[in-house]
Amino acid sequence: MGGALAAGIEGDETIDVSSWRFVNSIFWDNADGLGGLDAASFSHCVLEADDLSAFPASNAHEDPYLHPLHDNGGWTQTCALGPGSSAAEMGVRDASTEGLQIPETDQRGVPRRRSRPVDIGAFEGVDRSLWMAADPATIAVGPLAPGSSAMD
Repeated sequence: MGGALAAGIEGDETIDVSSWRFVNSIFWDNADGLGGLDAASFSHCVLEADDLSAFPASNAHEDPYLHPLHDNGGWTQTCALGPGSSAAEMGVRDASTEGLQIPETDQRGVPRRRSRPVDIGAFEGVDRSLWMAADPATIAVGPLAPGSSAMD
């Protein structure tokens, strides 16, 4: 289950989730924390949980600064990553060691970057070599390496 955004997980049912594996997924601002998913396997995820000691260090535990659901292109609404997001460039491209295939595109169909870590979640953010200066009237563009493209 790569790139899933889990929101509002809660309930009283008991489900054995010990064989479930999540990679590049965001679990944040849920009514019931991980909603009983604590026994699942998490790798390169953004997690909001009461006890983080049981989770691997590959997971982020800081606010992903998700924007509200919005039509960002594609066939469903997505939550864009805000500035300073803990999900930015923290994902993994190859999860074959976990027996999982990571999609080449985000939920909107936008290609994932090839030479840098991908973003965690359903939304691949903008190229971070472009940035805006503190003065909103001034826009500065960071250089790209010769021969590279914004999606490399």
